[in-house]
Amino acid sequence: MNLFQEKIYNSILEDILKGRLPLGSKLPTETALSKTHCTNRMNAHFAIKKLEEHGILWRNKRQGTFVGKIPNTLRIGELKCVNTRRVCILNTCNNAIHWNERIVSAFNKGIEGANIEPIYRDGTELTTYDELLSYIKRIATEGYNAILVVSETFTDSIIKDHPELLFKFHNNVFIFNRGTSVFSDWPFNVVSLNMFGEGVLAAEYLIEKGYEKVVYFAPNMKLYWAKERCRGLEFGLIRETDGKVSLLKMGYDYHNPDFDIRGLVSGQKTALVASNDRGAAKLLEYSKEKGLKAGKDFGLMGFDDNSIFRGENITTITPPLEEIGLELATQITNSLDGKNTNKIISISISSKVTPRETC
Repeated sequence: MNLFQEKIYNSILEDILKGRLPLGSKLPTETALSKTHCTNRMNAHFAIKKLEEHGILWRNKRQGTFVGKIPNTLRIGELKCVNTRRVCILNTCNNAIHWNERIVSAFNKGIEGANIEPIYRDGTELTTYDELLSYIKRIATEGYNAILVVSETFTDSIIKDHPELLFKFHNNVFIFNRGTSVFSDWPFNVVSLNMFGEGVLAAEYLIEKGYEKVVYFAPNMKLYWAKERCRGLEFGLIRETDGKVSLLKMGYDYHNPDFDIRGLVSGQKTALVASNDRGAAKLLEYSKEKGLKAGKDFGLMGFDDNSIFRGENITTITPPLEEIGLELATQITNSLDGKNTNKIISISISSKVTPRETC
């Protein structure tokens, strides 16, 4: 549509939604509409035809044009985005490790030149199903061509039980899964961190460094990301050493660690692997209290490359946030351009090791 056609289209739609043109009411003639909007009759004709194609208007050559349907909530958003290329980025994650300036900048760069307008929405205070339902209903009526959800454990569980929430977005649903759940069988486009692959990568690195004993620490092995990193580490060790180096799994309290770390790391060249950098920093602190030094008396590794703990110089597994941002931008751009319309894409992107002093 050109600007005049869009203006007439939006004006008629707004009049219908506001009740100024109720069901069954007759529209002004194309000539009258064109005069009101200071344009030609063909632009008015095109705008009316577009609404007719969506079933909102019907025309009778002798009687005129009438309102044939009042769109429901789902249809309102669809009708509003006919003339736009807007994507809603709904961030439900309070943790800035994986959704931060690095990934946002890469995403924005990826959609440059594609005439896509990103609208960032903060959903971090949503804590119940009803709150999330109400929020999504509201933004669904605003008219977006796509929605990108930055997921969290809370939203994962709700979307898993109620996938119909995101079907309110008639077009394209994308999810950035930070490794908090399994999305592979869901009817959405998903870009995930590869938690299992991160564990395998850690195993390969440790064996290359000559470690003979590996211990995995996690305060809660029920968490998907902690479990998958452990599973990848375990299978990676089996693959690299034919089972000669096994994995010892230990749970511990971040705030009150109580185990014989000196006895644990004695006898063999030992690496301690924490489920994330926060846990690795706690192990580093605890080892110092016991007179041990990471990188000398034992190896220490974490995950996430959390900037908060970067000063500790902990060897870590670093997620490729820039690559993920560009991949999300590419998927959304292709979708709005009419590419991959018959495909649901679910991919995991591998991380890399960032060696530092502790391992």
